[in-house]
Amino acid sequence: MICNLTSKFMKQEKPTIILTSLLALQIYMISAFAQNADSEGHDSVIRQGYVLKPGQGEDTIGDGSSLIKASPKTGTQGVVFVEDTMPPSSTSGIHVHLEADEFFYVLEGTGRINLGVDEHEISAGDMIFVPVGTDHKISSSDGEPLHVIFVVDRPGLDEQFRLEFDGLDRTKMTIDEFNAIVEKYGTVYKTFD
Repeated sequence: MICNLTSKFMKQEKPTIILTSLLALQIYMISAFAQNADSEGHDSVIRQGYVLKPGQGEDTIGDGSSLIKASPKTGTQGVVFVEDTMPPSSTSGIHVHLEADEFFYVLEGTGRINLGVDEHEISAGDMIFVPVGTDHKISSSDGEPLHVIFVVDRPGLDEQFRLEFDGLDRTKMTIDEFNAIVEKYGTVYKTFD
């Protein structure tokens, strides 16, 4: 939009004043965005691009089968990107994210995804979209691990994983006890399976 306005105003007699005003507006918009990011806890992270090789990431969680590749801790504006290998015959349990869309991409293996009341077989190359507020459960097949990437578009799930895999043992608590701890991350579990 600014580019269209700029070319329109360049044809006028005093383009310098107009261009200066547009530049000031653009700087204001960028600074307002930066202030918003700062207020959301992003002020301590210097944002810059990076490349990760296989096996690299900011945190290996749990038994090493999950790797947080990107999150606000490493400079995203809120997106959380995790690479996970689910052992054979395992499941996430039915849960819902109250504030985030989630995407899965299957790298290797086979399994199932429940989306609401629908169940789908999944395998390498499949992409799954889980809209905010949708009950879902991902499960690996009996004979092989399921290697997936999942992405959520809001921060929080990374912190939940760090907490959960660094000693929060849900097998030793009820769903209500577990949900009381993780509700601040916008996730509610309905079953552990």
